[in-house]
Amino acid sequence: MDLDFAYAEGFIREWLKTSPKQVQDNFDIIVDKLKYYQDKIEQQEQEYNNLYRQYQELAGRVLEFMKSKTEQIPVQFSTEDENNLE
Repeated sequence: MDLDFAYAEGFIREWLKTSPKQVQDNFDIIVDKLKYYQDKIEQQEQEYNNLYRQYQELAGRVLEFMKSKTEQIPVQFSTEDENNLE
């Protein structure tokens, strides 16, 4: 996307060379804002990926903890349960 954006920006800048200065200034503002929001989006994606990785690690720890706890619980059957197993 960066290459597409840079190409389009260069093309428009070339096209605007004969435009009034106000048009070129407004284009500069637009380009700056687009780059700002593009950086913000990349930061948000990075934060999301970090949080998702932490979530997965935590979920794995919870699963391991629950597994260890269920292995510690003794299973006792009543005589009624034993009869149902036959």
